[in-house]
Amino acid sequence: MKYNVSDFVLAKTILKNLCHHRGVPFVDVSITFELDSSESALTIGDTNNILHTIYKIVYEYIKSSESIIGEALFDTLEEEDNFLITIATRLRSFLYREGSFYTKLGEPTKQTLYSKPLIWGLMRNIVCPINDRALKNVDIYLIDRNDIDIARYCEEPEDYILLNDIENHVIQNVFLFIEAIKAHGLSPLETIKEIYESDIYVKYYGLLELTLSDEELNDFEMLLINILGMELLCVIPKRIDNHIRNHKIAQNIYPNYGTPFWVWGLTEQMLEPTRGSDWSTYKSLQPYVQEFWNKVEETKKKRIESGKDPGVPFNVLLRLKDSQFNDTGPSPNQTIQALLSSNRIW
Repeated sequence: MKYNVSDFVLAKTILKNLCHHRGVPFVDVSITFELDSSESALTIGDTNNILHTIYKIVYEYIKSSESIIGEALFDTLEEEDNFLITIATRLRSFLYREGSFYTKLGEPTKQTLYSKPLIWGLMRNIVCPINDRALKNVDIYLIDRNDIDIARYCEEPEDYILLNDIENHVIQNVFLFIEAIKAHGLSPLETIKEIYESDIYVKYYGLLELTLSDEELNDFEMLLINILGMELLCVIPKRIDNHIRNHKIAQNIYPNYGTPFWVWGLTEQMLEPTRGSDWSTYKSLQPYVQEFWNKVEETKKKRIESGKDPGVPFNVLLRLKDSQFNDTGPSPNQTIQALLSSNRIW
């Protein structure tokens, strides 16, 4: 079976964004998983899972970029290494949920679109009605293969979707949504664009809110739009609340590579160029910091002199800190719990 970079949508999206930032066109090329292959293609080799495959495609494409697009995608080897480390870390987080270990799925498991409540709801209530299509309960085969994208719609011998088993269900749902739209004979790009340009967006957003947390919802939308190559801010209806639009804008600022933060993660290397040299705030706070630690040292000495443990209890530290912001000082008749309660937000 022949494969191209474009058969793996997330890898293609990452590389297209890099090429766009570099001002060069993205060139689709063949890839092979065979180490001794004689064909002219990027050699990926044997990989452990689909996300390892995606990383290897990005890695090999970047390393061979001069022969593919005519120039290197990074100015220095250090920039290239930092980028690849960030990509590897981010992709790993898609596969391994925090505090768990990845286990092979084993035999493919048959499911249906109905068993995926978010995608079933979007197709039944949004996509099919606006396109006058009959809803199909497409078969889904949950697999663990390194040579099949996160999700892929197949027409023969009958309609079904192959879905790779990864821990990040938000990303899994994005890919499943795109393939479910294809399974109904529709264009994902035109379908999503129609939703964002019309009144239907409010209902669509409401369905996402019912199923996903705020962070998950934002990731879902940004990944979907980025994969389809659409500019989110150009098509969101103007009447949508400003706080929603501002949330998306904040996620879409990426100083180095022209892509959203969520794709690569926020690292120290990315932050460093934007840091300024204004130390005025730091210097203005130093007297208060020094005053506090001087009081802590005095308290330690008094405790030692009285034969107590030199460690300063947490409640004493809280009272010392409170005295810096309260001219009258904390009331000795109030417990720390009572002092803190007025500042809490329930």
